[in-house]
Amino acid sequence: MYPIKTPNIITYFFQDYWWKLLTLHKEIYLTFDDGPTPEVTDEVLSLLKIYRAQATFFCVGQQIEKYPLLFKKIVQEGHTIGNHTYTHLHGWYAPPKLYIEEIEKTSAIIQKLVGYKPRFFRPPYGKFSPSVKKYIQKKYQIVMWDVLSGDFDPQTTPEDCITNVLSTFDKGSIIVLHDSLKVGKKLLDILPTLLSFFANNHYKMLSLDQTYIYKHPV
Repeated sequence: MYPIKTPNIITYFFQDYWWKLLTLHKEIYLTFDDGPTPEVTDEVLSLLKIYRAQATFFCVGQQIEKYPLLFKKIVQEGHTIGNHTYTHLHGWYAPPKLYIEEIEKTSAIIQKLVGYKPRFFRPPYGKFSPSVKKYIQKKYQIVMWDVLSGDFDPQTTPEDCITNVLSTFDKGSIIVLHDSLKVGKKLLDILPTLLSFFANNHYKMLSLDQTYIYKHPV
């Protein structure tokens, strides 16, 4: 089981991570994990463009290497990119040295393709060893989330995912979706409804780079 809405007790004890952004305005932050994935990420980009939405993509290094043009398209269309390790490692089980190597390998790939390293890191599964935390925080802002759509769960229907988001989000919420092959069909079923809802209710859909300087994480 997993919480759709991140409990306050967790955000209280890990205040150095970003869970949501403190804002009085109607703004939310869509994030997409595990891509880029052909026939999924490109469809996501098209939908975001229609709704004039910006987002943050936490990309897996292997996927970037396989699909560099699709990765570059994310950047060219003005979205923010983040590091999600090279092979989507589970941080509780991976040796710390390997985990760090995967992070840096992914950042090096990104820099080679677009000329800069990402400033944001999200651990796959939201988990990593305390032994690597200090290293990561010296180089990256760790970004978690406020709302899980649950799209990764085979037991959740598209309707469930939409309800999960729309019944729990708040101003400044960081919302997790997945542009992976496994989740792609479900994502493309739910994303138009979410984008339409936020647009029709006058929410700005922003990337984390758009908030990095003038907003405060909570």
